[in-house]
Amino acid sequence: MKLPDLLPENHYMRMVRFELGGAMAQTHLAIVKDKSGSEMRAFVKHFPASSPRGLFNEYVGYSVMSALGMPQPESAVIKAPIPSKNQANFAFVSFQPVPISEGTPKEIYNLNRIEHWKVLAERMVGCSAFPGMIAADQVCMNHDRNMGNLVFTSKKGFVLIDHSEIFGGGNSDINQLLKTTQKVNSKPLAMCEQFYPLKQRVKSAVCGAADVVAEKMWTEYTSLCKALKADEQREVKIALDAIWWRSLELSKWLKNEMGVLA
Repeated sequence: MKLPDLLPENHYMRMVRFELGGAMAQTHLAIVKDKSGSEMRAFVKHFPASSPRGLFNEYVGYSVMSALGMPQPESAVIKAPIPSKNQANFAFVSFQPVPISEGTPKEIYNLNRIEHWKVLAERMVGCSAFPGMIAADQVCMNHDRNMGNLVFTSKKGFVLIDHSEIFGGGNSDINQLLKTTQKVNSKPLAMCEQFYPLKQRVKSAVCGAADVVAEKMWTEYTSLCKALKADEQREVKIALDAIWWRSLELSKWLKNEMGVLA
């Protein structure tokens, strides 16, 4: 399990360019020193008042995904300048994956063309992390796994970015997680159903990943609570408890989902 690093303000070096496409955050590419002091290209995300839980979701989501064994780039929290304002605020940092960052599906493929969607769907299903991503996103209530928040790092590999819309979204009420939660829709599964129907071995892998993710959540729950100081922070405790309870239903949800896709 790995938590995002907490970097001193002087590790922010300079802005490179604005990034477009982020609906819930203002994102820019920058040069940021990682914890070892090496200068790296990184995406810096500031969340507006309309997304008060965005940074919380990123931090907790990254930590939980790490505990569940999901591939992610190095990440951090840092106080950084807001390019559009004459001020600085805390931001979430996602370092570009090394040694290779091919890009997001939005950057690689023309998603206005059906043939590109078919190639993309086949490629995603062929990645070893695909089954685990489906299961981990489900247990974390991520309804927003779109084609801009995963990054291909090899022919059959990707890392996951952007957890700001888990737990019901960046502007949700954390107390809603105290209520019974239902399965959320998975955009990657819907895409595969439309463009590259899942074969039985992939369905079995997704169902198997549900069991693995649930077991890891049960195993890592205490460590996550300790690392994220859940006993001192009610919001963290509510979020982790919600994930734990969802893990009890995860296998059933995904087995039913695979039946729907059959």
